[in-house]
This record gives sequence, C-alpha cells and structure tokens, in this order.
Amino acid sequence: MAKILAEEYLTYDDVLLIPNKSLESRNSAEYGLYIGEDYFMHPIIPANMDSIAGPEMCFAVLESGGMAILHRFMSINKRIDAWRATKQSPKLYLSVGVTPGERAIIHTMLQAGVRRFCIDIAHGHADTVADIIKFIKKYDNAATIIAGNVATISGYDFLEDAGADIIKVGVGPGSHCTTRIVTGCGVPQFSALWDIVEWRKNDTHKENPPLIIADGGLKYSGDITKALAVGADLVMSGSFFAGCDEAPGDITQWKDKSLWKIYRGMASKDAQVGWRGLDEDSIVAEGESSLVPYKGKFKDVLHQLLGGLSSGMSYVGATNLQELYEKATFVRVSPNTLTENTAHGKM
Repeated sequence: MAKILAEEYLTYDDVLLIPNKSLESRNSAEYGLYIGEDYFMHPIIPANMDSIAGPEMCFAVLESGGMAILHRFMSINKRIDAWRATKQSPKLYLSVGVTPGERAIIHTMLQAGVRRFCIDIAHGHADTVADIIKFIKKYDNAATIIAGNVATISGYDFLEDAGADIIKVGVGPGSHCTTRIVTGCGVPQFSALWDIVEWRKNDTHKENPPLIIADGGLKYSGDITKALAVGADLVMSGSFFAGCDEAPGDITQWKDKSLWKIYRGMASKDAQVGWRGLDEDSIVAEGESSLVPYKGKFKDVLHQLLGGLSSGMSYVGATNLQELYEKATFVRVSPNTLTENTAHGKM
C-alpha cells in the first residue's frame, strides 16, 4: 500500500546558512581534505560525463590538486592510456559500468595496476552495482571504489555493506537530468544529503563509513558551501564546467559573436545514440542536451567557485570543512527569498 511521508523535503534553494562571527580573512579558510593517504587541495569534482570529464579536463583537475574521475564512454585502452599519462595518479578514478562485458574491462584495468574506480550508473541501489564492488574488492581489497548514485539511507547502507568507500548522493537534481519528470522518482537534494549524513553520524557500528559526494543540483558557489555544510565530503557538478576549454567538444559561435559549447546529460537521447548506438526511436530519454555559454579555462572557473566557498566558510566562521559542518545552522526560507537572494535593483 502506498504511503506519503509527512516531512517536507528541501532543495538548496529552500535554505540559507546563518552567518556567525566572521574569520579575519576568507584566506584563512582551508578546504582541503584527506581520503586515506591521498590529500586533495579542494573538494570540487567535475562530473564524469562525456561532455565534461575527458582526459584534458582530468589533467587540469589533477593539476589543481583535486579528484578527477574520467568518464567511461570511451574504449578501455583510452581510459588506461589517460591513467598512464598521469603517471598512474592515485587521484584519478576510472569510471566503469555494470554490464556483463564490463567485468573483463575491469579485470584488464586491475591487471594494468588501476586501483581507483567509479561505478557509474544512474540508480546505484542495485545488485549489479554490489556485485561489481565485490568483484573489484575480491581482486584487491585495498582498491578504492566510488559508487552511486543513491538518494536514500537504505541506498547508502546497501552500497556501504557491499564495500563502497565513497558514495555519490543525488538522483535527478542535475541541470540536464529529467529523471524526476520522466519517472516520477527522486529525492530533493538537500534533504537527501541531510538524511544520509545524519544516519552516518549516528551509525557507530562502522569505524570508517563511506565518504559522501553531493552530486548535482549545484547552481551557484553558495550551493557548494551548503552541500559541504550539511555534511557532504565532496561535491560534483557538470554545469559549472561544461563550458570550459578543457571539456570535450568544439566551441560554437553564434551570429551575435557569443561562444557556446555542447553539454548533454548521459541519459539524453543524443548521448545514448552517440555512445550506445541505440536507435533514436527506441530511447526513453531521462536527460537533455543543449548549448551552454563558453566559460574559458577550468582553473579560472574553479578559482571563482573556491572564492565563493572561502567566503561562505568565513561567514560561518569556519577555518576548515569539519568546522563548517559543526558550526552550520540552516534556516528555511520562503520562495520570495530567491528574488531577494539575487541582484534585483535593475530597472
């Protein structure tokens, strides 16, 4: 029998962080983090989509000190070659799928020395994902595995029990994802994170529970601050980086001289025809493809995002990400706040 939860679930737009006593300077905010023995200089990850996280983007991310996840919509040789080109960086994760033929691909990667994987499917609360995690861990239990996506406590628990080290949270919040409209399924992103983080905090039976990547739904740098303040360890975005030089695809110029690049959701009709070779009429798409404004170099976009995060941490009075989580107090806001939040003094 169907049931409805009484609690109202929230998006990033539904909340704001309450300011505390400020830091002396936003430059004193430290947003680096350790994952095992690997230190990352920032928590922002470009989404592992074929119109974003190709080799060039991953190289730029690694140069910035961040975590890079190479998309899986290329041959195994190209994925391994990209990994080798980074001198086998432990900060580069290779994306894999869960189809029957994928085990042979993963086995080849393992034999080549790859030990960082991202199991990448839209709905990660599935036996096929658990089976792939166990397959990798059986080969090398020390391998680090990102798995997802999920949006519920039960989904997080399922992947934790399977052996995932990092779990992507987010079903349907992406700017080019239409899963919620097409399927009627999903959980508003802020509340999905809140529920899972609170569960992780209170579940003391595991010594090192999986880290959390807040994947999707980020429209502004302030949303990054909110995601990390609610307790995510890292954030992932496609829309922030789709217009960068390093993203795959050509720059298009319109008649008004404006510059654009292609950005497509991996469940869009365009993407599925391109990488799966499906007949266009057989596809039920759960994503869109569009042009997005050209933004320039990844490092410049990242600089702006990290500047916003630093300022947000300063407003909260947090010198590091742990303090950001510990000091954060959110207030729910009315829809009218969206107008008040943005510049609205123009005539």
